[in-house]
Amino acid sequence: MIKATIFDFGGVVLDFPPTGIENFVSNSLNISMDLVKKTLFPTGGELIEGKVLENTFWENYAHLVQRVLPSDWEEQLREFFSKNAHVNSKVIQIAQALKEKGFLLPLLSNISPFQVKIFKNLNYFIPFDPLLFSCEIGFKKPDPRIFKFLLEKMDLEPQECLFIDDDEQNVNAANNLGLNGIQFQSVQKLICDLAPFFAFDLSPKK
Repeated sequence: MIKATIFDFGGVVLDFPPTGIENFVSNSLNISMDLVKKTLFPTGGELIEGKVLENTFWENYAHLVQRVLPSDWEEQLREFFSKNAHVNSKVIQIAQALKEKGFLLPLLSNISPFQVKIFKNLNYFIPFDPLLFSCEIGFKKPDPRIFKFLLEKMDLEPQECLFIDDDEQNVNAANNLGLNGIQFQSVQKLICDLAPFFAFDLSPKK
């Protein structure tokens, strides 16, 4: 029996341009997109696992690409995320409907501390509880340890959980541990994928 539906944040709950952060870094630091793609994500793991401070990460990154961070870099980042990242209202409606039916609704996200602060201030994490962030846990998806952490924290068995994520690697990792993984591609497909697990309609209101 399903007790919990675990949602990913970015790419599921949060609509965000696919190459948004790369474009921002490229334009702000005046470096090529090719260089950003080669250097940003390979170095970002420590940030979203909470192993390095945000300011230190960006200072180290600027040094790596031979640039100097603007003095208002933090404000630029805040403005960028605030303007370009928006919650998917239909996904929120689905999540709220599940919560009202009594299902647990954890959020499991690979995310940096700075992003957590921004999106908390924007109330983007409602109605999810608990909020489980890679930067606080110390592991990031698809590391099996982050799923095991969630299961132990919530006293759940893998088969009692649905896990929704847009990243196929993360979904496969969850499936390998016995969770019921669903790859998010669209709201309509999500409704179809959830239908076998629930005896009530989850279609968002128009």
